[in-house]
Amino acid sequence: MITETISGTRVAVFGGPVPPKQAAGIIGAVAAIASRDMVRLAGVHIEHDLETRGIILTATDSYRLLSVTVPSVVLDGATFEPVTVYAADLARAAKTLAKGSAMFGISHVAGATDHVRLFTYTDAIHVPIDVTTYPNYRKLFDVAGDVWPAATDSVRVNPELFAGLFDSCATISGYADRPKDAPLPAVDIVRMSATKVTMITGTAANGVSYRGLIMPVRK
Repeated sequence: MITETISGTRVAVFGGPVPPKQAAGIIGAVAAIASRDMVRLAGVHIEHDLETRGIILTATDSYRLLSVTVPSVVLDGATFEPVTVYAADLARAAKTLAKGSAMFGISHVAGATDHVRLFTYTDAIHVPIDVTTYPNYRKLFDVAGDVWPAATDSVRVNPELFAGLFDSCATISGYADRPKDAPLPAVDIVRMSATKVTMITGTAANGVSYRGLIMPVRK
């Protein structure tokens, strides 16, 4: 439990059920999916998840999307408004503060210099806010129509983008000191479509779960 005074609205604290090393890996994996175009979709969207007392981290580059739920990292029933942070800056800060630290937290400091603050007991890094409006991504998971292509059809995707999405899933799923007899990390492909999104889901250590999407390449 953190006893220091925290600047701004507390967003999450890692170091209990979800250790800093795992949190930094998740943040980096999600940030890798964000667009490299600094004008649009270059951020990681952070939302409060009331059901798990955790946060939801989401990133997209408009061709693929990854959304990860990290439970039990929002303390004392706190809530916060969604905030979007530049992905590369957030990933670097999380990686830096997680090294050798028993905890690190995230808070949103509003005001003239609106920013997100990542902190430990002894250090802090300020990360700029992405002020562009984040898209309503949830509706993309509710896609009607055929789940699998017909026998005469096929699903065509960009191999680099698909590989990158799976790399991020592997990073998230792979964190755990698994016993030798434990199941290997796995990703479930829950729907594929030649004309709409392909959807994947998975789980990781300490109750972390994720779901992802990739758009098909038009034939």
